[in-house]
Amino acid sequence: MAEAGLGLAYSAPALQVFTDAPEPLALAGAAGVVLGPLFERQGAMKRVTALDEDVSRRVTETRGQMLIEEYWGDYVALLAVTDVATIVRAPFSDLPGLHASRHGLVLVASDLELLARCGVRTDRPHWDEVAAHLRTGGLRGARTCVEGIEELRWGNRLTVTAAGIRTELCWDPWQFALAPRPETSGDLADRLRELTLACVKAQVAHLDRVDVMLSGGLDSSILTACLAAVGMRPTCLNLPFGDAIGDERIYARTVARHFGLPIFEIAPELDEVDVALCGSPGLARPIGRSFRQASRLAKQRLAAATGSQDVVDGGGGDSLFCFTQSVAPVADRLRCHGPGRAMLETAGDVARLTGASLSEVLVRALRRAYLRPPGYRWQLAHEFLSVEAIGRAVAPAHAWLQAPRGGLAGSANHIANLVVAENLLDIGFGNPAEWSPLIAQPLVEFCLSVPSWHWVENGHNRAVARRAFEKLLPPEIAWRRGKGTPDGFVAAIFEANREKLSELLIGGMLDQASLLDGPAIAAALLPGQAVIGYDYNRILRIADVEAWVRALPSPPPTPLQAPSPTATDGAQPISDCPVTTPPISGDRPEP
Repeated sequence: MAEAGLGLAYSAPALQVFTDAPEPLALAGAAGVVLGPLFERQGAMKRVTALDEDVSRRVTETRGQMLIEEYWGDYVALLAVTDVATIVRAPFSDLPGLHASRHGLVLVASDLELLARCGVRTDRPHWDEVAAHLRTGGLRGARTCVEGIEELRWGNRLTVTAAGIRTELCWDPWQFALAPRPETSGDLADRLRELTLACVKAQVAHLDRVDVMLSGGLDSSILTACLAAVGMRPTCLNLPFGDAIGDERIYARTVARHFGLPIFEIAPELDEVDVALCGSPGLARPIGRSFRQASRLAKQRLAAATGSQDVVDGGGGDSLFCFTQSVAPVADRLRCHGPGRAMLETAGDVARLTGASLSEVLVRALRRAYLRPPGYRWQLAHEFLSVEAIGRAVAPAHAWLQAPRGGLAGSANHIANLVVAENLLDIGFGNPAEWSPLIAQPLVEFCLSVPSWHWVENGHNRAVARRAFEKLLPPEIAWRRGKGTPDGFVAAIFEANREKLSELLIGGMLDQASLLDGPAIAAALLPGQAVIGYDYNRILRIADVEAWVRALPSPPPTPLQAPSPTATDGAQPISDCPVTTPPISGDRPEP
């Protein structure tokens, strides 16, 4: 493992841990280690620097459950008791946990390249899972898109014994969605503001400096307000994407000026994007997008100019603060309070938010409340897929999407948006580190407990978050209704790369695996062919998957060899777990 830059951090008969993390947290009694930042839940939410005997004992006795209930952070805990190894991945941890079996061992690692260097085959796409990824837009199951490799998902525990392995759910969003808070909107906003400030402060307190992606939208502006409020002086980075809907410089400048912060404006260029380049190297799913290459280059330029090793963004904010265009809040209020004034108020809010008529909102809400189960129906996309691919693509089961008895439609939508967020956060590599501080477990739990109708009050989406920060942000930012997107830039990438996309996809690996409707793609890529709807975005997503398949790493001729365990009984490990932090999303350099 030394040649991979990893040192032995823990050894027991059931478990060995190799890492390049500078200071893994060791449990007392040699019961295991915690990799990644761990924070207290109470008070100032300080970062944990040591685990005493009492905490270590409770962590061991609960097989890591105590960490999930009393702490939070981007951690993976690796525990060993006699002949049992346990790995717990925190809810919303951006430290991946890929695992595979080889020669009687279970290997757990943060990226494909490390597994490949341990001799695991990582160059074989699991075509059924690739098809499912394309059809579901990236809905995750335990199986990844690489044969023989599975993933320990957010808030899950992997237990390894001589008899085999099993996975258990340790954190359930419905626990919080089924316990709605009774406070007023004002009280909820006050609590949300306090909690957001505390969570952001905890995550950046050890950094000398951090820079921030500032689009001028609500989420990035809230994050910037938090950084300024806790004493950070970030440099802001705005990416004007060229067209009117993608250029939000006026809003970003307003926020930067409000806090007295410097701002860089770096316009992404088409020649900075290579549609054949993999956007998610090392990851077991093709979640990277080619257009983000331009933003990555801009972040590197910013870091070179400021000396920052960390660039944070408001990623996942829409999911956290319950961005919605649905009638589900009306259906929820109808189910909770019955027909009456309160329900009509929420119906009016949704009508103003969506532009639909009040009668249309009421009819749809009645149907949603009484004619459909509350669970979220995941949207499936069949465009440009072959009939064979559609038949092979079985949407994976996801425990969070199963609404329990008493669950409400608005909560189901909110939770589904958090499932989507996983693919937005798991993409950062190298230097500078890129991460999203808003997606923190205490914040998520609080937001899930806010009844859905509060999020759409007065016809504004994310209304509780807007009210929470209206005194810290300029009013034209806190209550702005518009929302910029990079769609124009993405469309321009498509137009500039029709020929290259055709060469990449027609006869490519996805096509050879019979997953694509080749004639339909070829027709859409003809020079001058009018683009229908968002077909350009769909084809670029397929190209991202093709680029990922071609970039899968192969094992080296001689796999890495783990040193012998130091346990005194001479037993061989049943679980060899090389877990590393860089270069992964969320790696945060220590001061």
